[in-house]
Amino acid sequence: MPLPLPWTIVIIATVSAIAAFIITPYITVIPFQWISHKIRAASASDLVAAAIGLAIGLILAVLLAIPLQYLPFGLGQITPFLGAVIFGYIGLTTAVLRKSDIAHLFQSTVARRRDRDRDEDRGERGKKRDQEKEVPQLLLALFCQSC
Repeated sequence: MPLPLPWTIVIIATVSAIAAFIITPYITVIPFQWISHKIRAASASDLVAAAIGLAIGLILAVLLAIPLQYLPFGLGQITPFLGAVIFGYIGLTTAVLRKSDIAHLFQSTVARRRDRDRDEDRGERGKKRDQEKEVPQLLLALFCQSC
């Protein structure tokens, strides 16, 4: 004799609740702890490079998503998402793997700018010194003419 419908629902709900109670930590807590450990172990330069690479990858994915959304047969709904995942991952990994090259690029740009500013400051200071030397000579010339 089959169980009445309410009891069947109760049994299925109970088995599902027990299975969810057992599986939930493997879906939520354990991956969170793993990611948290990886982030703590990563250096600050890795995290900054990853964030910059991810941002660049996602910007490229947005630019690619515009033409991809016009693909037929439902591909226009799937391919922009896949493009975002792929380009985000490629940007993140490329930036982390090549972070030293990126750092040298920024350092050389900053060093050139700093040298240029220093040269400009030296030029302005040299002009000020020349002007400071000229002022007493002009004053001396004016006073000597009146003597």
